[in-house]
Amino acid sequence: MPKKRQDRTVSKSVTDPDCGLFVKGSHERKFAYEVHTACDANGFVLETVVTAGNVHDSVAFDDVYGRVTEAFLEIETVVADSAYEICPEYLPLRDVTTNRKYRSDPKICANCPTRHLCTHSKDCVKTVQRHIWKDYEELADDARYTPEYRDLYARRKETFERVFADAKEKHAMHYTQYRGLAQVTSWVKPKFVAMNLRKFTNESGGLLCPSPYP
Repeated sequence: MPKKRQDRTVSKSVTDPDCGLFVKGSHERKFAYEVHTACDANGFVLETVVTAGNVHDSVAFDDVYGRVTEAFLEIETVVADSAYEICPEYLPLRDVTTNRKYRSDPKICANCPTRHLCTHSKDCVKTVQRHIWKDYEELADDARYTPEYRDLYARRKETFERVFADAKEKHAMHYTQYRGLAQVTSWVKPKFVAMNLRKFTNESGGLLCPSPYP
């Protein structure tokens, strides 16, 4: 029999339907856009994709990863926030809800001397659910903690995190006065272009114009 459709309530902005409700823990709930960004080891922005605030990182990863690897064939290693969840072969673990369910035999569990350590269910059944991608998630976690990838991940604060810090503090990207995904995207991308140009001129030994920033 087909599964019954489950209705759910979605919070939507009446002034900007394109944005989404961004939730971070219990302390932050607001309508927002997310800017999913990739940069190289030197801090130059390679690609950015703007989504509604309620789009999970693992969903947005496909688009960012596809664009970057298509444009920069020389890329060998990808370091991402753990929320993006990729496997050791750099393939995305898609955000699906399929779980494998394992159940014990109640005939065996009913008289088990250690059942109290395992389950307190009235029907004497131990149930375990495991996501179909769990094996790949564990492989990704194992890879993340090897010395090589642990050191690469630690460099995020020197590159990626610095990009976002500069974007927010020096280019007013804490908030946007624009509405609609297209307008916000058109507002974000020139800012990253400007950041790349300033970084390039600073590091190449000359300035196109005097910089107000150290």
